[in-house]
Amino acid sequence: MKRSVDLSGGLIASKEPELVRAGPAKILSVSGEGAPESGAFQAAIQALYGLVWTLKMTKKPRVRGTFKVPPLEGFWWGAPGREGFARTPRSHWHWKLFLRVPSWITAAEVRGAAKALEERGRGDGARKAKLEVLDEGVCVQALHVGPYASEPETIRRMEEFAHAHGLTFVGKHHEIYLGDPRRAKPQKLRTTLRHAVRAY
Repeated sequence: MKRSVDLSGGLIASKEPELVRAGPAKILSVSGEGAPESGAFQAAIQALYGLVWTLKMTKKPRVRGTFKVPPLEGFWWGAPGREGFARTPRSHWHWKLFLRVPSWITAAEVRGAAKALEERGRGDGARKAKLEVLDEGVCVQALHVGPYASEPETIRRMEEFAHAHGLTFVGKHHEIYLGDPRRAKPQKLRTTLRHAVRAY
């Protein structure tokens, strides 16, 4: 029997801020710029899911097991010199969307999956995906329940928690999407918010 790898472990947080050690993990990512409703953003999501599902369903010549497709994740940041992406117009937001993949996935297999998608006429953006290792280190995270627009309150509590522990935010804002905004009501959306920290 093939083993099944669950890549979503540790991605679901508690509502109260907490310290976690995140990574290392292999990810498949697509980067871009623009608002979440932009065509580039939606194309990146389709490319990532197309690739990961193709990798999952492709028969391997050796037994390495299968895996469950994990939640979509994203890093967000604004223009250089601005404090956070919230002060940047939505059309100029920068993002990196990604899905976690098992450690045994190779760059050659990703290229093969992209080629298979292209042959089926579904390869838009697939060649832009990058296979890399994510290692955030020590982070503060918390579960946000509600619309994305109300995230600042949860982020404020995370910052207060970090400061109380002698830590400060570094790097980019990280979101882990546990709900589908196309199906769930905004007030019921669940998103794990995470931010790397370091000592003052």
